[in-house]
Amino acid sequence: MKTIILAGLFYLLTLAAAQGPQKPRVHIADRDTWQEEGGFAATKDSAAGHYNAGVVRQNTELVKTFNKSCPAAIVTASKQHADYVVIWDHTDWAHTKWTGSQNQFTVYRANGDLLGSGSAHKMPNAAKDICKLILDDKAPPKAMLQQKR
Repeated sequence: MKTIILAGLFYLLTLAAAQGPQKPRVHIADRDTWQEEGGFAATKDSAAGHYNAGVVRQNTELVKTFNKSCPAAIVTASKQHADYVVIWDHTDWAHTKWTGSQNQFTVYRANGDLLGSGSAHKMPNAAKDICKLILDDKAPPKAMLQQKR
């Protein structure tokens, strides 16, 4: 009888070790960035100009950079299944103020509580800062709370 109980306990411990710790699930959203460019020139006899504008979405590059910089987290497209939601605003160099940062981010827990925010000049540095905020969070991920129920 003791052998069966010990074998069962060993099996459960082995199964728990094989699954390892639960990785936090992160949903990354960006704000639409409006970009404009153009110019106009005129002389006494003629004038010429051009103007281009539109919305630029950066989400694919943000996800790729975060995924590379934070292998301890899982990126998910499902906001409903995420433990954290990251709002990450990225602008290119031409649209950044001289003293400003190109990457500004805000990280929220799944329940909507603010975890933290920050900024970085380079995208990989912002990804590392976001990862650190998430991994240092003391609140357990939503997925782990659901497993305990």
